[in-house]
Amino acid sequence: MEGGSDRVFKKDSLQATFGLSRASSLLPQRKRRKAQTVQAQQRREEYSSPVKKEGEEGAPSTPDGYNDELASTPLFQSPPAVTMQDQFPMRKKSGEVVLKHGITDELLALPVVTDVKVTVVSSPPPASKWMRETIRAKYDAEEKVLRTRALSILAAHRTTSPSLAEVTEESIFNCDCYRHRQAERCVVAGRIVVASDEVKLNNASSLCIESVEGDVKKMNVTPLSSFAFFPGQVILAVVENHYPDLTQEDTALDVVEVFTTTEVAVAPAVSAATKGEEGGAKERVPVVVAAGPFSSASNLDFEPLRELCKVIRQDPPSAVILCGPFIDLLHPLISPKKEEDFSLCWSFEEIFQKRVVSQLKDLVKDLPSTQFYALASPSDATSIQCYPLAAMSFGDLSDHPNFHPVPSPSTLDINGVKMGVCTVDTIGDLIQNSVTKFDDSQQPERVLKLLQAGLGQGAFYAMHPASAEAKINATDPLPLSIPCHLDAVVLPARKIRFFSKDVGGTVCVNPERLVKLSSGGTFARFNLFPSAEAKVGVEVVRI
Repeated sequence: MEGGSDRVFKKDSLQATFGLSRASSLLPQRKRRKAQTVQAQQRREEYSSPVKKEGEEGAPSTPDGYNDELASTPLFQSPPAVTMQDQFPMRKKSGEVVLKHGITDELLALPVVTDVKVTVVSSPPPASKWMRETIRAKYDAEEKVLRTRALSILAAHRTTSPSLAEVTEESIFNCDCYRHRQAERCVVAGRIVVASDEVKLNNASSLCIESVEGDVKKMNVTPLSSFAFFPGQVILAVVENHYPDLTQEDTALDVVEVFTTTEVAVAPAVSAATKGEEGGAKERVPVVVAAGPFSSASNLDFEPLRELCKVIRQDPPSAVILCGPFIDLLHPLISPKKEEDFSLCWSFEEIFQKRVVSQLKDLVKDLPSTQFYALASPSDATSIQCYPLAAMSFGDLSDHPNFHPVPSPSTLDINGVKMGVCTVDTIGDLIQNSVTKFDDSQQPERVLKLLQAGLGQGAFYAMHPASAEAKINATDPLPLSIPCHLDAVVLPARKIRFFSKDVGGTVCVNPERLVKLSSGGTFARFNLFPSAEAKVGVEVVRI
């Protein structure tokens, strides 16, 4: 009885202290643990049991147009650690057009071109390299880019700007302005760099310019009414030095005018005769562009890819452009946060062949008159992680006459309309590492300003040093160059909302991603008008 009374006393004192008994406080925890144990056991049986063949009782039905050659081996050896709910089947407003640019109902009623000719304009990149970059090779590549772009900027503005009328090609690389104060105005070529005590550019950063010989000098850009600068950008700066008696350390370079646009970025002049020949649009070339990932973050079923194939079958376009990643390295089931959570039984190549290539095979066979183009991404698990990327291997799918793996980036000539495609997040990197200023007459649209600055360099990706996610090969930037003036350019961004901007006659489109985590995303539906002056119209559509 003494022991019993002691237990009663402890129970009463605990209840008096906390306002509840120990047994009642542990009851919800026990119920929750029991429910979790039962649920885990059910999931373990589900994933460990052999896969039932189609036709057997309890076997899942195969969706239309999906040819999955599943073996008896399950995809996961244990239940995946990801517990994110798949919201893709519950998406709303599927098929809704969320953005229109240069497109009307009258243009959509035009007949579709039956004879579509597509040519890859850009040259394929060389064999990708791993850990073969030497300091000398990187320096030579940087110097070559600076000289090439500076000369192109000079050629683009020499006839239109009085400040460059008497400037020679040799004088812009004269580094005396960096080392000694000059009494007269001078024009120098240089590259925007980040100050030694900073990591990224922002509106509070000190802007610096680096010469072709490596001299670095701070810039005073107060006289400029508007600008957009990012690391690696090549510029021609008009410098005024009013204090020739001061030393180099006393003041920065006073920049009163700056030129950043190369010849490729300047739209070619169209004569009146050519305008008369082109006239209005007579026919259209529909093109569908979609960017991965193509599977929800909660599983690897690739249902979004099946939905995209269904949309393409319903209204077959003349061409389809698919941008990676196809097997996303950032997928939670492929690259989990903890190494012990990795439970895949299939290799990345097996997932790619059985879940991606098998679907594309059926789609390519069903639409023999549609041309398909596929570009890899630096985030693709089955491609080499070094950008620019060579054409990706799709196995025997590449043998089909209407399926074409192409390098990334690529420029396609579709019946005379030039379209560039880049699978690196160009605009996302520029937004995170840049500084902009707008004058009073300009609408503060930062994305448009950065697109003008980035594509104005005549390259799909001009930032240097590049972000870690881009995985740029710094020793050979030539494949990143834009070969000609583009009518349209596709720049898929992972974290930037879809947009369509007109940048100097080039329609820049971010179709966003087909999947955003576990919910549905968007894709782009282009309509090209080869015979019209305005050659590009685009719609962004929810999947």
